[in-house]
Amino acid sequence: MNIDDLNLQPSVDDVDEFLMKFALTHKYPALMVTSIILARLLHLNKQTGDVNDFGKLLRTVSDGIENKDYEKPENLH
Repeated sequence: MNIDDLNLQPSVDDVDEFLMKFALTHKYPALMVTSIILARLLHLNKQTGDVNDFGKLLRTVSDGIENKDYEKPENLH
């Protein structure tokens, strides 16, 4: 499936809204929400047979975090 950034934005906005509402409704901190969502995403990928690719994705994200690829530049607040 190919999707460009403009077509993806509404979906991203929906996910952001869901995550914030979920956190506020249940009064969970961000890390708790993250752990719940990651567990459910793992379950989804197991059910669809995509667990190996999901693992590769998680390793790629983890490597990026360790390399500080995702840190906001100092001049942006």
